[in-house]
Amino acid sequence: MASLSSTHKQLSAGLGSVSIKTKISISFDAYKLIKWLESEDFDKTYVDAVQAPTVKFLKGIIQSGSVKTEDGKGLADATIKARKRRKSPPSIGGDRPLYDTGKLVNSIRFDKDDLTIKAVDYALGHIEGTHLDWNKKPVPARDFVEQMRKKRESAGSLADMYSSKIATKKIMSKIRQKFSRRLAK
Repeated sequence: MASLSSTHKQLSAGLGSVSIKTKISISFDAYKLIKWLESEDFDKTYVDAVQAPTVKFLKGIIQSGSVKTEDGKGLADATIKARKRRKSPPSIGGDRPLYDTGKLVNSIRFDKDDLTIKAVDYALGHIEGTHLDWNKKPVPARDFVEQMRKKRESAGSLADMYSSKIATKKIMSKIRQKFSRRLAK
């Protein structure tokens, strides 16, 4: 260690003294940024950045076929057979619960005006177990929203890091768009 410091002293002795002057300038109005962070526009930007990945994740859960009933069951054999027999509308889901025609999964969207996630009216019936099948029999509850939450939770910090990174990018992009200005050359 002594030889390292003596080498350092020899090198710096030949350089002389160096002074660095820095100038800091801000290219946006911090007051306007604070006001924007308190605005409805920011709320919409934030919710959009956070909810859009949630909608994508919800759709993925349904399309993957991993939605189960509370007791862990998939589709009944009778349901799978009925889907195969039916001509109209054609079934695209095979044995995947909640993914028969694609109407439910395609209806899931984020409404920027209400700042909510919406879907067809019978989505709630599937979640609560109040939806009736083609024979007017109750369909078992499949709470795909709660299953999505548990799946994201089990994925742990990796999923959170990924989604928060995307959300941060969207928010920072909006800040740059709203507050950056060209500096004088």
